[in-house]
Amino acid sequence: FNIYLYYIIMHTKHKTMRKKMTKKSKTVKRKVEIKTDKVQKLETYIKNGDTKGALDIISGDYDPAYISPNGNTALITACLYKMNKVALKLIETGKSKPQHIGLIGQTALILACQNKMDDVALKLISTGNAKPEHIGFLGHTALLWACQNKMDEVALKLLATGKSRPDQVNKNKHTALIHACKQQLDKVALKLLETRKARPEILDKDKMNALDWAAASNNKKMEKVALKIIETGKGHPEHIITPEKRNALAYACAYNMNKAALKLLEMGNSNPGIVSINGNTSLIHACKNKMTNVAFKLLETGKSKPEHVNKAGFSALYWANKNELPTSLREKIIELSNKNKKTRKTKRKP
Repeated sequence: FNIYLYYIIMHTKHKTMRKKMTKKSKTVKRKVEIKTDKVQKLETYIKNGDTKGALDIISGDYDPAYISPNGNTALITACLYKMNKVALKLIETGKSKPQHIGLIGQTALILACQNKMDDVALKLISTGNAKPEHIGFLGHTALLWACQNKMDEVALKLLATGKSRPDQVNKNKHTALIHACKQQLDKVALKLLETRKARPEILDKDKMNALDWAAASNNKKMEKVALKIIETGKGHPEHIITPEKRNALAYACAYNMNKAALKLLEMGNSNPGIVSINGNTSLIHACKNKMTNVAFKLLETGKSKPEHVNKAGFSALYWANKNELPTSLREKIIELSNKNKKTRKTKRKP
């Protein structure tokens, strides 16, 4: 009888447990279905640009930390589709996992910088865990994208973290410094050079380095940057840019960067005799732009080709006369021009 009673009790107990487990399993399954449904709806709203629909879901009981089957968080998806308000709302929850790395190796911060979402990028940086040091697809960092997209405030904030990898070179051979010089972000470029990790010696896919871009900017503010790069001793002023056949010195003279031109000449390896595709020399540019001190220094090198005439038919002497530059300079140009012409004639004789 005792055995029979024990059997009855145990059977009833197991039956009750099975019912509870089935009920719990159904509840969990239902919760998963609800969560999956919300995730899918949110992704659809974001992809379709429906800000109101997306914000309504986030304002409910949606979990911003949830990682979807495609490996992305809602924050990454919002940044991917340039949904500023949605991204900001997700960050404000404090649970959006800004440190998460998505399926193709991108963080929300990299995507925000790539898509020029300044407010979102600044908000992500302020969280302190947006991983500014992360290197994403094709070697890009948030700093590289910020400099490329002229997001100077974001770039400066990234540099202030001390983790933004100013030494990184992407697959296109670009550095943050090259982008900063190319986009004429003088403050960012100077800050990058302060880190001593900006790698000014790197040549990009256009075969130009940071010094070339700074000198070619035609922007007086970038002259300070050019000077700082020259001071590093890694600017390679001897480098000739193709197909223009110019160098940093030629650009500095063409765009009236007096201090930069003098500093380049002081270095002694700036190729003062290079002739551009238009037939211009650094001396022709210097005389045209009334850069008297630079013109004198160019003549002192003995390599400035004062006798040269460009494709438009103008020489250094023409511009020196037209701009009424000092007589001593004009006389020096004539003297050296005649000397060079005689030397060439002597060489031609059998």
